[in-house]
Amino acid sequence: MLALQSYTLDDEAFLDICRQTGRLQDLVDRLLQLNRVDEAVSESEKAGDYYLLALADIFVRHGHGSLAQRLIRDRSETSRDTRLTVWLKDYAIKQGNLPEALELSKRLFWMTPSLAEYLEIAKLANQLQCWLKLQSEMLDRLSKNKQFGLLVEIYLEEGEINLALDALEQARTAARHRWEYPYSLELLVAKAAENGYPEQAIQLYLNQINSLIACRGRRNYAEAANHLKTVRGIYKRLGRQSEWQPLVVNLRQENRMLRAFLDELNKAGL
Repeated sequence: MLALQSYTLDDEAFLDICRQTGRLQDLVDRLLQLNRVDEAVSESEKAGDYYLLALADIFVRHGHGSLAQRLIRDRSETSRDTRLTVWLKDYAIKQGNLPEALELSKRLFWMTPSLAEYLEIAKLANQLQCWLKLQSEMLDRLSKNKQFGLLVEIYLEEGEINLALDALEQARTAARHRWEYPYSLELLVAKAAENGYPEQAIQLYLNQINSLIACRGRRNYAEAANHLKTVRGIYKRLGRQSEWQPLVVNLRQENRMLRAFLDELNKAGL
């Protein structure tokens, strides 16, 4: 109804209806159309974080990007909503302000460290030709913070398999509880290590196999059998088939009471 009447209502009636019905975006949009910028800012400052992001885009659309930036920056100082910092970073990139975008990316990274944010920082820092120094500082800090799981992801992304293996071992040593160890990364590291570090790859696959067997269930047994086929392939490439057969024999013997597991080994030709 408001949309239908927006061209027939006078401005004050329109604004009054927006205030009464909580139509904050329509209110701010019309205020900016009327060049009543201070009122638009005042109304926006009352909005929650989620709605403020949408209002900031309205300010940008009306050519008031600096005001939008100020609104978001002021709010980000008292809010833990990372979307505010993301907005500021994206705006800085659009404005070509790469140094500010880099600082905001670093803030985002340390708020919620992730591979995606790390790669974003690398992209910006490379453009500013300061990545090598910054990378070293970040990796050192992650290590001191014992964020070894993320270090594993980073080293895998960069093709540093030996460092990924070291970080995984550090994660194992530092883990006080089972859930603290990044089991989900073991397979990724094992696959990446197959050619350059076959011994370590075999051990990682065996860790996964033993864990799957301990969890019981035919699906887990089938997955364990698939990993065993991978281990067999590694031994074959190394010309060490003689070491393979005793491994399977021992595994069968140790789990001789698990008929479903033995059945899955038979199905897999093991």
